Amino acid sequence: MSHRTVALVMVAVLPAAVSWSDGVPVQSAPASGSIQGIVFDSLVASAPLPGAEVTIDGTELAVLTDRNGRFRFDSLPAGRTALRFYHARLDSLGFGVAPVSVDVAEGKTTQTRLATPSPATFYARLCAGARPPSSGVLLGVVRDVDDRRPLPTADVEVAWAEWTVGKSGMVRNERREHATTNANGAYALCGVPADVPVVARATSAGHITGLVEIDFAQRIFNVRDFAVSLADSDATPAFLARLDSLAARGDSVASRGSASLRGVIRASDGRVLPEAQAALLGFPISVRSNSDGIYTITNVPAGSQTLEVRALGYAPTRLTIDLATGAGRTADVTVTRVAQQLATVAIVGKGSRLDNTGFETRRKGGLGYYMGPEELERRVAFDATQLFWGVPGTRLVWTGSRNVLVFARSFMSGNSGGEYSDYCSPVVFVDGFETPEIDDVRPPTIRAIEVYRNPQTAPPLYRTGHTPCGVILIWTKPPEPKLKR
Repeated sequence: MSHRTVALVMVAVLPAAVSWSDGVPVQSAPASGSIQGIVFDSLVASAPLPGAEVTIDGTELAVLTDRNGRFRFDSLPAGRTALRFYHARLDSLGFGVAPVSVDVAEGKTTQTRLATPSPATFYARLCAGARPPSSGVLLGVVRDVDDRRPLPTADVEVAWAEWTVGKSGMVRNERREHATTNANGAYALCGVPADVPVVARATSAGHITGLVEIDFAQRIFNVRDFAVSLADSDATPAFLARLDSLAARGDSVASRGSASLRGVIRASDGRVLPEAQAALLGFPISVRSNSDGIYTITNVPAGSQTLEVRALGYAPTRLTIDLATGAGRTADVTVTRVAQQLATVAIVGKGSRLDNTGFETRRKGGLGYYMGPEELERRVAFDATQLFWGVPGTRLVWTGSRNVLVFARSFMSGNSGGEYSDYCSPVVFVDGFETPEIDDVRPPTIRAIEVYRNPQTAPPLYRTGHTPCGVILIWTKPPEPKLKR
């Protein structure tokens, strides 16, 4: 059933009661009462459902719930009646709701509560088989960003990473699931992890959106709509693949999308933040805010895009925005400071744990770049890569989904001898063990960092055959000692 948007209660003509006095018919008002209630969303929000249409069977009476999910009918005939409600989300998936019987008492207001189907019922209707542990269902509608019409046969892809233990250590595995929209542009994607954030994007008629992060927060259902630009020639998988290829080679990346995004980046106390990073999730495009905190990203592919803002000492902030083809949009962002709590450091005997690693001895030698506990405490960061902002020779390169730490180096051309910039990826060791993901280490647990841009200056133990670029050594804090009872 298609969703009906009825803004006002339409009163049906109800027959009046008729009595006789001295042979003359006399009409009297029928016995009447009221119904007041609430529509509750038990699937996604576990909260009242605004914008639901409530109807009374057999009449033309209909009303929309307010922002608190409440509705009311007055002047109803006494007796039993049946209420239904409709919502665009359920309608698009072809899921109707059974009527609820309500007894209307004369001269009184009857209270009632309507609710969406139970999660178990809704899941069984949408997905085959039993629900795997810690999994959920992603629901939504894919539309044209310009005329808002639903897009049937669009593809929605969800991706996430899973870590497994292999023979050589931790192995990162990329997982993906797909769903196709129905005639109403709606989709339901089963088997999505509900215990970790995932990223999703939509594709329709050869055009694609940016990535959108989704966090189920252990709920079974989550909702995410997408808007695709079918008119922007750069909002395509082919163009995105080209940008990714350029970024992987370290070449400059320039988009030719038709939209633009501009705004001011502020701290929670209202101060503007210069040198904050504004990037598009899913596209290797990023800029820095100026001295007034203003960022401007031009030539953005239209459609659903996620703006990610990062500033040193502040938690990353993401904002999903629909950008119309050929249009500009303003989006101001406020970021929240991260209060880094340093764990208590226990010193046992005459030497500290850093003395045992040789950190202090190597720092005195000065062959690398060193950050000890004092400097790390000043570099308040949300993730480990942020700790390297401003370190000589290091760069944070936006890949479209995250910042990657690389070393900037120069090399000589074999023909003209000209010097060109090049990027390479260092090898990272945490407490002596190689790790594939530097951001797997939480900044509050780090006690010291060593950076060797020239691998020959690194300690011999860490000069392996696959370290031609350079070496980073990260030393973490020892666990807090347990108190004796």
